[in-house]
Amino acid sequence: MKSGTPLRTGPSSTCSGRYISGAVAVSCWYANSAGNIWYATAHYGTLQDGWTYGGNFTELSMTLDDENY
Repeated sequence: MKSGTPLRTGPSSTCSGRYISGAVAVSCWYANSAGNIWYATAHYGTLQDGWTYGGNFTELSMTLDDENY
């Protein structure tokens, strides 16, 4: 993750959240109405969970398919 990445309560920039950096676990993805890809994540250090915009990842090893949508 990029430093200072927002971890949001939902898959939209209008949702509230807090800022994180470092490694996260990704459980699934979602394409919102604007066509942006968001990932349901849990931060390894704090175990805080939420939604992260795909553009904030520095590296991601995940295939976007129906199985993890």
